[in-house]
Amino acid sequence: MRKPESAWQDLYRDALFETDLQKALERIMLAQAAIDSRLHQLNQGPQSQEVRDMQYALSQLSLLRRTML
Repeated sequence: MRKPESAWQDLYRDALFETDLQKALERIMLAQAAIDSRLHQLNQGPQSQEVRDMQYALSQLSLLRRTML
């Protein structure tokens, strides 16, 4: 079983390196959903390095998605 923090990281990495446009958009959405879910889980704790990493990842996914459309 994967650790919760590695699940979103794997999906994020998959989205970044997908070369097929249609698949990439789907992977971006999956990664964003996984990050949102993980952020919700951590919402009650102090801002950790993982939270900062997820915020950065979300901004990069958003940028990637805008450049693809």
